[in-house]
Amino acid sequence: MSICNKCGERERKPGQRWCRECHAAYMRAWRQTHPLSEEDRRKDACRSYSMMLVKRGKLAPEPCQTCGAEPAQRHHPDYSNPYRVVWLCDPCHRAHHKPRPEPWWLPADNRL
Repeated sequence: MSICNKCGERERKPGQRWCRECHAAYMRAWRQTHPLSEEDRRKDACRSYSMMLVKRGKLAPEPCQTCGAEPAQRHHPDYSNPYRVVWLCDPCHRAHHKPRPEPWWLPADNRL
């Protein structure tokens, strides 16, 4: 049994430092000092709505559209339409958001 590192009273999940109650209290305080921007609020609403569509069965998970691996994650190319989702596995999703940098030793006009 693992004990919360913050309160020292309640049990915590494996891999977590704090119990659910301590983490929730921390997040409530953090959100008050770090409000979401309008863009972040719009993105969050789109992600939440598409998750609800998946739970209701109106949006079915598919294999990765790049390599065909499963399970795949939802990627939103356009946050104004929660139905428009590109399914990508974790490595492909990471590569999509953070492409490999060009080799620094090549001149700018000869880079791959």
